[in-house]
Amino acid sequence: MANIIIGTPFNIDLEFNTASIAKRIASVILDMLILMLYMLVVYKFVIVNFNMGAKMNEFISMMSISILPFIYFPISEILLNGQTPGKRMLGVKVMDAEGKEPSISQYLLRWLLGFGNYSVFLLPYIIGLTAAGMFPILLYCLCILGVFYFPDFLCSAISSKSQRIADFAAGTVVIDVKKKMNFAETIYEEINTLQNIEAKFPEVMRLSDKDINGIHQLLNKKASKKDDWEYQAMIVQKICKALNITTQGLDDTTFLQQLLFDYNLLTQKK
Repeated sequence: MANIIIGTPFNIDLEFNTASIAKRIASVILDMLILMLYMLVVYKFVIVNFNMGAKMNEFISMMSISILPFIYFPISEILLNGQTPGKRMLGVKVMDAEGKEPSISQYLLRWLLGFGNYSVFLLPYIIGLTAAGMFPILLYCLCILGVFYFPDFLCSAISSKSQRIADFAAGTVVIDVKKKMNFAETIYEEINTLQNIEAKFPEVMRLSDKDINGIHQLLNKKASKKDDWEYQAMIVQKICKALNITTQGLDDTTFLQQLLFDYNLLTQKK
């Protein structure tokens, strides 16, 4: 599992763990099982029971058993913030290689160039062959399924960021988001919003979540050397310049702590 270091506009580095190949394969298997279950339900309870003519049945079959499952991956990732149901269960998600939320065009490019996605068209045959007990032909179809995914598997195995071919083209990575964290490791701080407390620096809301996390990490790193204090001072100057504010006489550490407090206060008041 590789680590990805992503810089923020304030030169604060954030570290993410890439998803392991095992997790990525498991998430694909889960998604395929979900799609197979969907196809079985649609076939047994919709197509078989509603006879609307040969042409209409053929059209419904094509749309429900082929086209809709084919767009399952990009639609899921766009609507579920970089995750499919399988990815969500395994705790992995797609992220822009620069640390941003991927754009719709990135999701679509990743999907179109993901050769494994096209294997969804084999699923109805795999279901049918399994039901008919035709295991020799079933094994042949499963081998074809493996061929679809082999280029991506090989590319992920040798890539420093575990990127498959489509990830390289779209500029995305798949990260592991299921790392267990306690409240001390997060930026969350419970605040009694019923009290009449005003934020000293409401401009903090112009910072991104990535910047806020970076400030939190900077505060958690105990400054012990002169260079550490100088680096913290440089970050404070950059933030003040970007937000067009002053520290209002606060020392650097207190100023950064106040920014985190204000961020939590304003976020929880929404």
